[in-house]
Amino acid sequence: MITHVVFDGVAEGSLGVGLDVVDTAARLVEAGLATVPRGAQVLRQRVVSLDGQPVRSSTGRTVSVDGALSLRGVKAGDVLLVPGLSAASERAIERLLSRADAARGITLLARAAAKGARVAASCSATFVLAASGLLAGRSATTTWWLVPSFVRRFPEVALQPDRMVVESDGVLTAGSAFAHADLVLAIVARVASPSLAHLVARYLVLDERVSQAGTW
Repeated sequence: MITHVVFDGVAEGSLGVGLDVVDTAARLVEAGLATVPRGAQVLRQRVVSLDGQPVRSSTGRTVSVDGALSLRGVKAGDVLLVPGLSAASERAIERLLSRADAARGITLLARAAAKGARVAASCSATFVLAASGLLAGRSATTTWWLVPSFVRRFPEVALQPDRMVVESDGVLTAGSAFAHADLVLAIVARVASPSLAHLVARYLVLDERVSQAGTW
């Protein structure tokens, strides 16, 4: 199960492209246009908030969800994926991390990882992941313009800011907002197969990029 965990301020583009990537992968397999190895995870997905209530996107629109985030059904191999959030400055990051929903989400993400789930985030949501302690001593990336803030706040993380997607011990991070597409393709490659992820990228005309260095 791939669970998109949304907070108030979620970037609609990130959430939308994540849903489209997973849905396209599932449809390609269902149509017999792609195969996955025996025992690979079935590509199912859902969108959840912390309390099961709709959230407001970064543009103020209401985003409906399928329910509340609960650890009861989370098992090893599941994926919890946090799309980017509208926190484009250090002050906005401070406000984000001081929110009660962020504090609860930080705790739940850490507990999910302890149960063997893969945890992933892109753009400013990487700060939520780092605050959970899951990136301590690991490699990670974040959106390029927030690198100085990330380094000051989380010096224990081995940041690779030029990378589009970084995986370290089952925890995945991605750079700026549309790097979320690369992140979800990486997840499809790991839970299903690299060939399926490549086919999805071709169908959706997505570049499979490895670096965000060109944006510096």
